[in-house]
Amino acid sequence: MLKRNYKLNAEDFLQVINNHELKENKYFLLMYQKNNINQCRAGVIVSSKISNLATERNLLKRQIKAILNQKLCLIPQKYNLVVIAKKFALDKDFKELEESLTELLVSLS
Repeated sequence: MLKRNYKLNAEDFLQVINNHELKENKYFLLMYQKNNINQCRAGVIVSSKISNLATERNLLKRQIKAILNQKLCLIPQKYNLVVIAKKFALDKDFKELEESLTELLVSLS
């Protein structure tokens, strides 16, 4: 779980979605925007289009948040991030998801 000060609030979440730069790979879409604070913040979206089962969506959200918690040192300090999971991410194990998301985060710097 992401710590409270690393989570995007609703206003900033919408701001990133409306005015973003974009990177993507097979499993994730990463929207990002520079912020004026000296801290990286992130949010996660797993749509119901990916799975109708809330348990599957919540598991994927928890996995993404755990990866973000581990990889905060790779994220440039002045970004707001929104990670959107793609349908292909649902069937993958944690290791593959971690490699894929880490690749995106490293490409930001």
